[in-house]
Amino acid sequence: LVANLSPHQCHKISDNIDRLSPPIYILFFIFVGARLEPRLFLNRGIALLAGVYLAGRTFGKMLGASLGAYLSKAKETVTKYLGLCLFSQAGIAIGLAMVIYHNFSLLGPEGKEVGILIINIITATTFIVQIIGPPCVKYAITKADEVWRNVTEEDIIEHHRVGDMMRRDFSSIREDATLDKIIDTVKERDSYHFPVVDNQGNLVGLISLGSLRSVFSEEQLRQIVLAKDVSEPIERILYKDQPLKEAFEIFNKREVDYLPVVANRDSRKVVGILEYHHLIQSVNRKLLERQQVLESNI
Repeated sequence: LVANLSPHQCHKISDNIDRLSPPIYILFFIFVGARLEPRLFLNRGIALLAGVYLAGRTFGKMLGASLGAYLSKAKETVTKYLGLCLFSQAGIAIGLAMVIYHNFSLLGPEGKEVGILIINIITATTFIVQIIGPPCVKYAITKADEVWRNVTEEDIIEHHRVGDMMRRDFSSIREDATLDKIIDTVKERDSYHFPVVDNQGNLVGLISLGSLRSVFSEEQLRQIVLAKDVSEPIERILYKDQPLKEAFEIFNKREVDYLPVVANRDSRKVVGILEYHHLIQSVNRKLLERQQVLESNI
């Protein structure tokens, strides 16, 4: 929902959640671990019950994954190895066990004992599957030949620079251009933003359609107002060799959707523009192309 309605804030919100989550997870598992009573498993019946639960959930997941993959006509590697990737359990199972404990506690002392037993079985088996789960996942994806085949949006961003994604088919406006010439340029392009340059092609400002609204209706100003009079000051620019990740950080922090690109840090010569929505489309296209190449090599 956030990614679609407020794409500029998406990464920022995600980063904030990532920073806030660890303390919550720690407190959650502390509260659960405080109810763990290892002495219960000295009872053979309880230990047997825990073993039955562990075996049942393990083989149930493997059977369900294989059957689901077979019915959906998934690849053979999915049918054979998906079940091995599902051993781990943590938050949801323990959270449900906590809910059961609280509900059973309302039934009296016997219900409370059953609730404690359930929490202990879930917590103890979680400890076991969290140890054997990761090696099983590694074995499964290795046997399925899917190691290093995952490609994410972050991978694309990390390995590209601004120059790889910038738009080179842009129109700049000379600082001495009249309003009539500006309007003609705007009509020819589908962009909403235009860099303003001097006679040497160096960036001196920016023009957006919003900044022109106040002068469009003034006919007598069309030959008097120049581009430099209506251009906006330059707050941030990008460099052609700048990591693409830094461009995303600027877009997300400053809530802008357009940035001009210059040749390098020592130059103001405009070589391209970077628009946020066009950038997202380019990253998604690169992601799809990379995934298609990997799929064809499996």
